[in-house]
Amino acid sequence: MTVSDTHPDTGMVGLEGAQFLSERSEEAGFRPLLFGLAAKIALWTTLCGAIIAAGTVFFMYQGAVDALVEREQFRLSSSINTTASRFASRTEFASRDTLFLSQTLPVEGIVRAQLNGGIDPETDLSEAEWTRRLAALFEVLLENRPAYFRLRYIKIADGGHEVVRVERPTNGMILRTPTAQLQEKGQEPFFREAAKLTDGAVYMSDFELDRDFGRIVEPYRPVVRTAAPVFDDAGILRGELVVNVDATYWFDLLQETLGADEQLMIANQNGDFLVHPDPALPFGFDRGERQLMQDHMPHLSGLFSDKAQSYSTSVRTVRGEELAFARRVSFGKAEADRYIVMVATLDGAALFQRINSLRYSTVLLALVLIIAVGIVAVLLARIIIRPLRDLTVAATNIAAGARDFDLRKAVHRKDETGALARAFEEMVAGIMRRELDLKAKTEELSRSNQELSQFAYIASHDLQEPLRMVSSYLGLLSRRYSGKLDTEADEFIGFAVDGAVRMKCLINDLLAYSRVSNRPLNREMIDTGQVVQSALQALSERLAECDGKIDVGPLPVIEADSVQMERLFTNLIENAIKYRSELPPQVSVAAEFKGDFWEFAISDNGLGIAPEFREKVFVIFTRLHSRDKYQGTGIGLASCKRIVERHGGTIWIDPAPEDGTTFRFTLPALQHLEKRDNGE
Repeated sequence: MTVSDTHPDTGMVGLEGAQFLSERSEEAGFRPLLFGLAAKIALWTTLCGAIIAAGTVFFMYQGAVDALVEREQFRLSSSINTTASRFASRTEFASRDTLFLSQTLPVEGIVRAQLNGGIDPETDLSEAEWTRRLAALFEVLLENRPAYFRLRYIKIADGGHEVVRVERPTNGMILRTPTAQLQEKGQEPFFREAAKLTDGAVYMSDFELDRDFGRIVEPYRPVVRTAAPVFDDAGILRGELVVNVDATYWFDLLQETLGADEQLMIANQNGDFLVHPDPALPFGFDRGERQLMQDHMPHLSGLFSDKAQSYSTSVRTVRGEELAFARRVSFGKAEADRYIVMVATLDGAALFQRINSLRYSTVLLALVLIIAVGIVAVLLARIIIRPLRDLTVAATNIAAGARDFDLRKAVHRKDETGALARAFEEMVAGIMRRELDLKAKTEELSRSNQELSQFAYIASHDLQEPLRMVSSYLGLLSRRYSGKLDTEADEFIGFAVDGAVRMKCLINDLLAYSRVSNRPLNREMIDTGQVVQSALQALSERLAECDGKIDVGPLPVIEADSVQMERLFTNLIENAIKYRSELPPQVSVAAEFKGDFWEFAISDNGLGIAPEFREKVFVIFTRLHSRDKYQGTGIGLASCKRIVERHGGTIWIDPAPEDGTTFRFTLPALQHLEKRDNGE
């Protein structure tokens, strides 16, 4: 419709227009529909929504199950790795103790006395005195090493006869074995193997049950033996120092590493159980009936081959189907191929119960979404169809070119038809007004751009005082009337207080950004390492709250504005703390000299920034996360970019596809500034 097509006085359509409108109305006649557009919209919207909801919930469920299993599997692997480290430290500790004892003065004195008729020529002490002193040393060590239960020195001569033997039986008392009860151990495997070693080496035996005179000592006590050879000054083997370790003590310590719902199983390199929840299975090979891990859990057979090192999946145990993580752990320096297999299992019943609970929740969520989509579809169809019925005739005539019809009734309607009619009336007049306004606004825009750099600074200063008053009175209202009004009033006051706080943060950030842009640089020689320490001091509380770790490498001395440099480092490190992952933040600050510039790198292990946003984050007011999740105004990184550029450098985000984020920026080195000043 154009303005000239309408009668200037009445605004009524002509005869031809009325006839055309009547014909189009009859053609478009609103006959009752058995399955109209509204029903189609509702049906198809509900159907599509149901498919999307079901598919989304299904993939959410699959992802949640995978994430749950992966998380539990990771927990098991962490437990086993920690257990393996603890086991390695215990074996190393026992080896060092054994080596230390083999090199003590009493052992050396006994060797010299045995070679010189029972008297040590260096000290004039007898072999008996040195033996007494060695026994006293053994007693002290047994008192301080709860895992050790038998210490002895065995000479090579006389078929490997024991010289000193001190032990702690199961009753806990420390006893020195009388001379008459000392035994010959020359045929014991550990004795023969240790005799093959060189000076300074330590032999560690396999795990077995404690034996005496070839018989298993009851109650059963698992034992591992460490033995170190003892040589005289001429390099001739004279004896062995042997430590018997109660493996039960080690196994109990390893059990403590696992969670309450986890079980530990350990087998030797042959597959024989050393630790198992069923007490009848461990050390069956020593009690006449072998119980192999390969037979109970065939999935783990590969760990007993030459190549497999770890295994992560579900296995069947005495408790049923369970998650498991297993790995080989080597021990003993004398034999590189000696190892044990550690397995941590998680009760499958508890895990599957959580998965079933998750399944029921997702099914319920899918039903709720489908019902909600159906309700929304019906309401949407009614909202769309009702005004469309009134607009059909007008829209059909406009499409056919007719312009002379009466809009007086339409403009008074309170629905979309009225809005459309009013829009037609205002369209032509609006076009003319916009043309006139465009020229004026173009000139005004030019002036505004010149004043824009001053606007934020002036506005932030002028708004501080009224905003402070608004914040103060809102806080007063919140303290005085909280709980005294209805919940809606409390909620409104909370919204107002939150808005005032956000406005204050925005004004302060705008003020800081304006200062970065408008204030002249106060260049001076500064140590960036000290600047970073000042920034870390300001962020110390936040670092302590999240258990953050900062690694600061060697940093250079440059010529820059110290205030702006501290703000730069504070913003970037604070950004790493704010957008951290589930792990405690780990931030590194480093610098590297490149050409005439120092290139700084601030790396973290946080959430990271997608490639498509690595340029946008430096634009003022740009935010990648909702305000409910992360506070901020989107000005911090824009300020960082402005600071770096004012100092003659550039800033960017490292595009390397790694976890976390690495911000890099360059600043001129002193040599570059000297060249610039000299005109080179």
